[in-house]
Parts: sequence; structure tokens; C-alpha cells
Amino acid sequence: MTFRTPTRAIFSLDDLTAFSHSETKSSIVSFISTLCFEIHGKPLSSQCTVSEPAKLLLDVLDHLELKIADFPPAQSSGARFGNKSFRLWLDDLRSEAMGLIQNMLSSAGVNEGATKELAPYLIDSFGNSTRLDYGTGHEATFIMFLRCLSLCDFFCHPRDTLSVVLRIIPRYLTLVRALIATYSLEPAGTHGAWSLDDYTFLPFLLGAAQLQGHSIPPRQLLNPSVLAQHSDDFLFIGTLRHIREKKSSVPFAQGSPMLFDIVHLPSWDVISSGLANMFQEEVLGKFPVAQHFLFGALLPATWRQVSEDDVIPQPVSGLALLRMQQRSPMNDMDNFVRYFKQLRASRKEIAQPNPLIAEPSVATVAPFAHGRAHNLLPNNSGVEINGWTIKSTKKPLSDAVELQRMQTEDNLDFSLPEMVFGGNTLDLTWNVADISILFRTAHALQRCSLKVDVEDREILKVPVAHKWEARSRDNEVPIQILTPSYDWTFTTDYLGTLTRNGQPIELHATEHTIPYALLKQREPILWYDEVTLFDAELNDFGVSSYSMKVRVMSSCIFVLARFWMRLDGVMLRVWDTRIFHLFGAREVLFEVSRKQGTVEQVNQKLGEEKPAAFFRDPQNFVEHLEVKRQKTLSLSL
Repeated sequence: MTFRTPTRAIFSLDDLTAFSHSETKSSIVSFISTLCFEIHGKPLSSQCTVSEPAKLLLDVLDHLELKIADFPPAQSSGARFGNKSFRLWLDDLRSEAMGLIQNMLSSAGVNEGATKELAPYLIDSFGNSTRLDYGTGHEATFIMFLRCLSLCDFFCHPRDTLSVVLRIIPRYLTLVRALIATYSLEPAGTHGAWSLDDYTFLPFLLGAAQLQGHSIPPRQLLNPSVLAQHSDDFLFIGTLRHIREKKSSVPFAQGSPMLFDIVHLPSWDVISSGLANMFQEEVLGKFPVAQHFLFGALLPATWRQVSEDDVIPQPVSGLALLRMQQRSPMNDMDNFVRYFKQLRASRKEIAQPNPLIAEPSVATVAPFAHGRAHNLLPNNSGVEINGWTIKSTKKPLSDAVELQRMQTEDNLDFSLPEMVFGGNTLDLTWNVADISILFRTAHALQRCSLKVDVEDREILKVPVAHKWEARSRDNEVPIQILTPSYDWTFTTDYLGTLTRNGQPIELHATEHTIPYALLKQREPILWYDEVTLFDAELNDFGVSSYSMKVRVMSSCIFVLARFWMRLDGVMLRVWDTRIFHLFGAREVLFEVSRKQGTVEQVNQKLGEEKPAAFFRDPQNFVEHLEVKRQKTLSLSL
């Protein structure tokens, strides 16, 4: 075999489809199935013969963990969300990977020519140095690395597969957990409620197979003493315990709803089968993950003839792809049933959620008509109720053609966010008087233009701006100050596009307030959805986003339209608009709130320094920000 440096080969959904039907994917899945079979019923403490080649790989993993001490996290890395010293650790791995693998292969008597093919897999198994993140794609790459080692006969002992699953993979997972903790790595994407964990899938997949036939039923994992007793011996239990300790401040069912559902399933057989299906679709079958996979001679891209000299097109930015396939809670419920062939668990454990933010629990979603007569629209795209039509539209990420059209037709004469969903909408129409409350991406972005007067607007500077200014003063070199045409953080005060008979209408001040006591009452949710208009990376200095959540109950409509921003080292900002209509009332209320603060101020209010992960979700900190403005407006019907 002629070995070659592996390269990416999945650049489109057509490529992904070809990969999904390829012998290469079958080879990877077969390898994972073999690992699941080998670990069946065996605790990690089980005796197993570790061959010399397996010991060589374990030595490499030990060496890589010891290297963490050579690159301690920087005290001031410029960003709180991913310590830049991780780049030094990963650069060091890049510099020595060829040598480490060549030494492994030579000592094991394996063709050293495979070194150039294996090294990129090892390097890509521990995270991304640009985004300072780690996720299921890197984990899958390590499985591909192990598969390549087996294909070049590195693992030749009859019991090597058992040592891989009982010794090597747990050692890898321990190293990864140390990297995440030391360098505060971001999860590679916001997975939402569907995910088992922010970072990992493998210990659940192998761990469920490990527990098949064991005397510990899934439901016993709700008992903390069971977790403590068995966490060192079982991958699933150990990882679950780690997650529950990280999320100890929220009920299990609320912090990890998918895991909560899984441990209520009747058997490990059901769980193992469902997770195997889920892994193939959510990891190997999702473009945002699979587009980073590498293919060479051992794992060939049979759908593409790629040589080392070919120019490979660059994939779309990670943030855009992570949200490429949008989800809704209803889709998550459908997926759970599809993977596990079971209904989801009761939500009695869940504490009463904040009705203004939290997605509804499954128990509160009525799958059948309750109370007021209503009609669900095709494909669950909306609902008709009491003279209202509430509907959403969800389209794929806008391509270059659509972005150009938006800039031209909607007068967006500035750079747009990295991720724009130009076709996404939320429309609330009062059919009696042809009143529309419409949320459109282009209209939200128009409010970012400095030609538009926005109350409380403040143009922020990047966290390193003061260093540039100081250097300019020291060197007596003036800085060229450019006049911006838009708010580069994409802060928008968009309340929706309001029309009556197609003509714009105004809101007026009111003393009425949203009846939160009514919203806190348990009531069937007839329709729910979440729609994102845009996400921005802010030139890698943070993130900003605009989205809407809508709930339609028997008594009312409730919408939360939220813009939030995190500019690392500078500011946290949450601008919310809550829209409420009580059926039968002659008005729609708009409650506008604008809050902001810093990470330091939030930590001070909480009396402790929260980890970076805490500030990835605005729901965690919004109540601890300072209120800059709050008012209620009314739309008369």
C-alpha cells in the first residue's frame, strides 16, 4: 500500500451522502461495533493483556498529558473562553507527532511509511487551535486513528481490541478531560437539548454496551451513591457522574434532558441500540462534524480522487455549519422516539422553569387538542387559534447569492454576520384586522446601521484596542480612525415589523404589564418553536445572536425575542422583547428590557468566579446584569 497524507474530502451534502454509503464509513462503523462487542459486560478494572504496541500508544498518551505542565494556562490570555496556551500545547504536538508515531511503528515492526498518514489523525484528535474548542468530531477522529492503526497491523495481538477499549480509549478520554479543564476549551458547537454532553459521545456509546447484561438497571443511575460506587469501572456511569457534578446547580432533568430520558429507558439493550443509531446520524452523519474528517489510503475517499497536490476548497466557517441543521424541541422529541423506540420520561423532577425563557418540558407539550379550539398547520409550521395565525419559516443558511440580494434589496450596505438565516421568519397575524407582527432577518439587521437612531446605542471597542492606542502614543504614530457605517456587534433594537393592512403602525406607552402569574400556571402548550435570524463571531472576540421563542397556549400567545452579545473582556449584553397577548384582550403588550454588565460584575454578584461555560448561555447570567432600560408598550387591536 502507498501511504499518503490524509486530507478532507467532504465539502457538500452530496459528499456526505456518498460517505454515508461508502465502504470507508462501513469500516469505521464495523470497528466501533467490534469495540462495543468486546467491552460488553466488562468493567474497566477487568484483567486484559496489553501488548507491546498497545503499551507504546499508552506511553504516547501519557507523554501528551505530561506535556500539559510545560504549557500552563496563561493568566491573561486575552479571552476568557478558551485559553490560548492550548495553541502552544497543540503546536508542540504537531512538531513531534511524526516522531512519536514513527517511533511507535518502528518499535512495533510496522511499516514506518504509514507515519505521514497517521500523524494528522492524532493531531486532529484533541481539538482545534484556532477556535480553542473540542467536540465529537475530534473524538471520532481518534476512533479513525485507531482504525488506521488496526488496518496497518499495528494491533496484531489477539486481545488488542480489548485493550483498546478497556485501556487506550479511557486513557484518551482522561487526557481530553484534562485538556478541557486546563485550557477551558469551548465545546465545538452548541448542541442543545439533543446532546448527551457538550463535548463527548463515545463514553456513552461504549458505556451502554459495557453495561449490557449487567445487574445495574438504567434507572439506578438516578441514585448518586450508585454513581459514586461504580464511576471508576463503567464509562457511562463515570461520565454521567462528571456531568452531574458540573451541573449540580440545576435538576438533572433540566440540565441534561436527553440523559434523563435515557436512564429511564427499560434496558441497556435499548439504550445501546439507540445510541448506536444516534452516533451514526448525529456524529458520522452530520455535515458540520463530518466535513472535518480526514481520508487517505487506509480510509479512502472513494467518491473523490484526491492527491496530495490537489487544491482542496476550504469548508464553510465552523459557526455557520454548527447551526446548519436547525432543531426544535418537537424535532428532538421525534428523534428520541426514532432512535430509542420509546416515549420520553415524565418531567416530574424538573423544577418549575422560568416561563419567560425556558423551553417547555415535554410533559407540558400537549400532543392533542386541549382547551381552546385550534388548528395546527402542515409540517407543524404554525397554529391557527382564536382569529390568529402564528407560523414560522425555517430555511438553510443563506448562501452568497442570497446575502448579495439582501445587501442590495434591503439596503444592508455593510458586512453581514458570519451566519445569516435570511429566509427565517416568525409571523403573528391577527386576521380580523389584518395586523401583522413579523420578524425578518433583513429588518433586524437594518437596525444595526448607524443611519438608524437606536436608543442606548454604544459602539464598543475590541478588548485589545487600548493596547493599540497605547502603542500609538508611545511610538508617536497616529491611528487612522475609520468612521463605521454600522454597529459591528450587530446590536439591534428590533421589535418586529408591525403593520396594519400592509401599512406601518406604531406602539404606544401603557401602564399595563404582562401577567407573569398567569404564565407560571401549568397549561397545555399547543405550539412551540424557536427561530434564529443571525449569529456572529465578532471577529473571534465573542458572539452575538438574535432569535425568537414562541409559545401558544390555550389562553395566550407569548414570544421572547432576544438579542444577546458577549464581547470577551468587554461586555455582556442582553436586549429582550417579550410579546404577550391574552386571547379576548384588545391589545398586544411589548415589554422591552435592556441589560448589560461584565463577567467580573456577574461573578461579584454571585460571590464566586464562574467557569467559561457559564457565560455561553445568556439564561445563566441575564438576571445578574444591570437593567439599563425597561418599559412596556401596547399595540391596539
